[in-house]
Amino acid sequence: MSDDYYLVKKPNSKNFFLIEKKNKVRMKPKETTEGKIKKSLRYSVFDASFYSAMVGFGESFFSAFAVFLQASTMQLGLLGSLPQAIGSMSQLFSQRLLKFFGSRKRFVCFNAFLQALMYIPIALVFFLGNLQAYHLILFVCLYFLFGVIPSSAWTSWIGDLVPEYERGSYFGRRNTIAGFISFFTLLMGGFVLEKFVGDVKTQYTGFAIIFIAALFFRLVSLEFQLPVFSTAVLSCLNPFPISYGLPIVNLSITDFILFFPSGKSSMIEL
Repeated sequence: MSDDYYLVKKPNSKNFFLIEKKNKVRMKPKETTEGKIKKSLRYSVFDASFYSAMVGFGESFFSAFAVFLQASTMQLGLLGSLPQAIGSMSQLFSQRLLKFFGSRKRFVCFNAFLQALMYIPIALVFFLGNLQAYHLILFVCLYFLFGVIPSSAWTSWIGDLVPEYERGSYFGRRNTIAGFISFFTLLMGGFVLEKFVGDVKTQYTGFAIIFIAALFFRLVSLEFQLPVFSTAVLSCLNPFPISYGLPIVNLSITDFILFFPSGKSSMIEL
């Protein structure tokens, strides 16, 4: 007899009746690893989309904000080259930090949260007096530090989820969506700033709005990172040898040395 029913005898009768158990707890079938991976890859597309929205509303306007703060040519040169150089050099220490966190997912999500929080002090440098531009450079350096240092761990983490024969099509589709959203939000950020043309306080209000939007989108991006499937044990505490990151570090340092004196950068053009 099925466990979903039980026998009941009617009073003054020899007959028995089958009664269905109404309060039976039905267990949901356990989700397979393949199902978790497919769902995680969909989450990763949403993660990339909201991350790109953050870049469009926030990161793209750091130089414009520095000009608004009346930064000098030297300060603009520092803003355009130093953060990327520091961010790239930080990858030399990512292996030790990864060992400390013990999980690629934990390492990536923790830094994503810190990166989102950096929009708060970036927006508030307006109230810091004569050192506004230098404080902006400091917080932008921290922003890039938290964004770049877990990049190799993220690449290893997501790369493990995407089958090798699907990586081209998956990342191509993911990057296309992210690029479109980044372009659209960049236009929207410029539209917001254009609507807040006027005195200094009015212009600052426009920058505050787009930086708050960037903070919001980075946190939403983090929300889609958290449910992404990850292996419980790191297969390799050093996903990429340190030598892999040296060309990027050299490029960033070269960019800093060549373009800092002129107040320009190959990565940020005013």
